[in-house]
Amino acid sequence: MILTPAARRGIYLVMAVLGLAVGTLTAAYGELGEQPTWLRVVIAGYAYLAGSSGILAMLNTRPSVEASPDVEAS
Repeated sequence: MILTPAARRGIYLVMAVLGLAVGTLTAAYGELGEQPTWLRVVIAGYAYLAGSSGILAMLNTRPSVEASPDVEAS
């Protein structure tokens, strides 16, 4: 294990807060009509980092062998 669970939790929290901030800025500038270049760069960078954090999450979880009790079998 490269990162501890606490470190991963911090990464996920930062990515979530950044996502909210980027989304808010995108919506605000969308209402004004045009996004500035710096915001487009931030959106592209966030998309790249979000993908990386998703891969980190996937690599650090194990698939469940049994079905969840909340899910009905079909």
